[in-house]
Amino acid sequence: MKKNILITFILIVSMIAFMGMFNKVNAANVEITFKDENMFRLVVNQLLPATVATNSKEYKIVMTDEAISKVEVLNLTGSLPSLSWPGEHRIKDLSGIENFTKLKRLTLDNNLITDLTPLANLDLTELNIRNNKELTDISIVQNFENLNQLILDSCGITQDNMEAICKCTNLTKLGLHGCLNINDISKVSNLTKLQRLWIGRTSITSLDPIKELTTLKELDTNYNRNIKSIEPLKNLVNLEGLYCYGCSISDISPLSNLTKLVSLRIADNNIQDIAVISKLTVLKALDASYNHISDATPVEGREWQGLDLSNQTISMKAKAGSTITLPEIFRATMDSSNIMYIPNEMHYLNCTKVDNNTIKLGNDGEISIIIIGLSQDKDNTFSWDEQYVSNNLNKKMIKSAQGSKLTITLEEEKKDPNEENKDNKNNTEKEEDKNTNTETDKDTNTDNKKNNTVKPKEDDTVSDGSLPFTGKVTIGL
Repeated sequence: MKKNILITFILIVSMIAFMGMFNKVNAANVEITFKDENMFRLVVNQLLPATVATNSKEYKIVMTDEAISKVEVLNLTGSLPSLSWPGEHRIKDLSGIENFTKLKRLTLDNNLITDLTPLANLDLTELNIRNNKELTDISIVQNFENLNQLILDSCGITQDNMEAICKCTNLTKLGLHGCLNINDISKVSNLTKLQRLWIGRTSITSLDPIKELTTLKELDTNYNRNIKSIEPLKNLVNLEGLYCYGCSISDISPLSNLTKLVSLRIADNNIQDIAVISKLTVLKALDASYNHISDATPVEGREWQGLDLSNQTISMKAKAGSTITLPEIFRATMDSSNIMYIPNEMHYLNCTKVDNNTIKLGNDGEISIIIIGLSQDKDNTFSWDEQYVSNNLNKKMIKSAQGSKLTITLEEEKKDPNEENKDNKNNTEKEEDKNTNTETDKDTNTDNKKNNTVKPKEDDTVSDGSLPFTGKVTIGL
């Protein structure tokens, strides 16, 4: 009897212990419900096999507390229909994400989100919400004390959101590119830790608010046509990348102190003078195309990783015997995107028969351009469309040579001596056959005769504004 009682007692205790363990295991599982099908599918794709179970009809997943605590990064970028995943997959409702309390880095690009409330209790360090055009209110971000990256490119956020954004004083990266409703960034001055700022394609009119942000390493203010001055940038001595494409800038001299600049994009502005480039000794990439630059010599003497001075009008006044040296060709990068000269790039002043900024060849009195030095060796090779250039300079350098220069030597046109004697003889015969004129007329005719034997001065021009010189383009290797 006593033995049976003991066995019964042991069984009861074991059952109680087992039930406790079972309940404990169940308690460790968390059911997460989503309201948005695309949200559910994107999360499941990110977390499998960490999920314990899924219910696709009710948009539910079951995970352990431990698994949830390990979710620190989610990339929930929306997508348009594709062959591998038909249908549009763009999130509208973030409900359910609040369960991931350890989440630090969240990407929600290319979605249709309008409400960020489910993020309220998270402690994010990075938040990327590019291209959510219906999103107008992001005031919730002021709750994220440890936020260091906030990218809101091409969202519909309104100007009054700037106050909330600028309360995130730990930000090192801020992206507002394409936020057309932003016209005042004055409060950005509070972000004293900012290293990268993207404010292109906004409605700002001045860069004054960032003049004290000396920690900045990269600034993008592309396509802000109302930006006319970069004077506020003169003390941002830590800038390594500056992108001001498509503004209305005419003076880049304030860049003289920015000696750490490695990449500079100032294309499509009103710039005429790039002399300051010679002071930026570590600059490796320059795009100054589509400006009004007439002197390109400041780009000489360095090894460029990227250089574009295309669509400029280079004006060169020709004088007899003069040599014009064009910018030194950058050392080999084997990159065909590096552009040296393209159509209509150089406009020759005081040269004969220049039509539409192109060079016509082959006739007497016209500029003769010959490309010399092709196929020097396998490592130092220039590839052009044709050896003898005609009608334009539509040439891209496929390969470059170390220390090479492209020079244009202008020489006085040499006439055939027989032709010159024939012309003088004809002039003399005509002079003798003339009837008697007044003394004044004789003097005039004598002057004309003398003029036929005198070479024009170096700075004399023909009536059409041209000089009777020929020229030769030489590539010196």
